[in-house]
Amino acid sequence: MLRSFPSAPAAGGKGYRNGMNPGGTVTSGAGGRLAGLLSSQVRARVLTWSLTHPDISFSLTEMSRALDLAVSSVQHECYKLLELGLYRVRRDGASRRYVLQAQDPLVPGLRDLVVAEVGLPVAIRDALIDLPGLSAATLLGDVPARRDATALVLIGELDLDTVELAHRRVCWLIDAPEDAVELVFFLPGDWLARRDAGHPLVRRLLDLSVRAAFGEVQADETGD
Repeated sequence: MLRSFPSAPAAGGKGYRNGMNPGGTVTSGAGGRLAGLLSSQVRARVLTWSLTHPDISFSLTEMSRALDLAVSSVQHECYKLLELGLYRVRRDGASRRYVLQAQDPLVPGLRDLVVAEVGLPVAIRDALIDLPGLSAATLLGDVPARRDATALVLIGELDLDTVELAHRRVCWLIDAPEDAVELVFFLPGDWLARRDAGHPLVRRLLDLSVRAAFGEVQADETGD
């Protein structure tokens, strides 16, 4: 279920958090065709990035920039993951682009291992933080997800394609059908304004427990 709201006058103040308690600690880590997958920290980082971005094809240069690693290190690990059958490669002009083989039977288990290792808040942050225009995101309610009991709240200057991509990535990470996670998004500043006004949807969302949250809404985003 997708809901959006027009811009509303923002509450006063120089800057806001998104009104929700993150409830998670940022950590780092990741994990493991067993001996081959578990033998390299760099490989774990590369695979973790792919598991939180299963929709993206990437070049070695793009991956190296995303992870702040040398291209040679990324190249070695991508070749190994290609050998193990977890990546496939396609040509884009002169460039080779890699993409996760999400249908491989090992991949769901690897995804769950990553989420268990780094924690759901960090996995969701890593999956969403590079989306253009996203200021804050919060996953609320039950996990495993249940209809009318789980919601994803997004705040930012977002186009519809980005909103839907964020929803797909979160549903992938928690292994939930998309119709089990209610999707709600606000323009910057609207969340606090509608919370302070006692909007019934916001009141209902605030009654749900926070599973993961990151980001904040700045004053200059609200129009103040």
